[in-house]
Amino acid sequence: MAQHKALKNVAGGLAGSFASRNNDTGGYWALGLLYTMAKELGTDRLRITLEPAPTSVQPPLLADVTERYSAMLGRLLTAAGVAPGAVREAYIEVHFDVDVPVPRSLPTSLRGKPASCTATLTDRCGKAHSQKVVTVCAPHSALREYCSARAAGS
Repeated sequence: MAQHKALKNVAGGLAGSFASRNNDTGGYWALGLLYTMAKELGTDRLRITLEPAPTSVQPPLLADVTERYSAMLGRLLTAAGVAPGAVREAYIEVHFDVDVPVPRSLPTSLRGKPASCTATLTDRCGKAHSQKVVTVCAPHSALREYCSARAAGS
């Protein structure tokens, strides 16, 4: 039972971080960049596989996000005291333009439509442990967004 709770907590940490404005790539919000990518691909969903590690070549944006969140998964599992190998599959699924109420806790200044970020960890027994976070997101626009000071060379 303790592992169940730990895996739910790790999933919540991944989903919350993924939806946060601190999730940036090249100084821009990764979720907005992923939204643009999804639109270009003609879809409203993306799945970022963290475990097992992807074996095919990914576009640079997906490779960056996958690398950062795979590392975060490892750190969170270690901090939660989860044994190595306890998770056989882990992924984050992003669904853009979802038809759900926007959480009241989000600033009203945010632009875009609701998007959900769901992190799922499947244990060795095949039980899935998921947590979902809803935010508001619009496709990336360099004209509207500021580049984060965290970007390399800033």
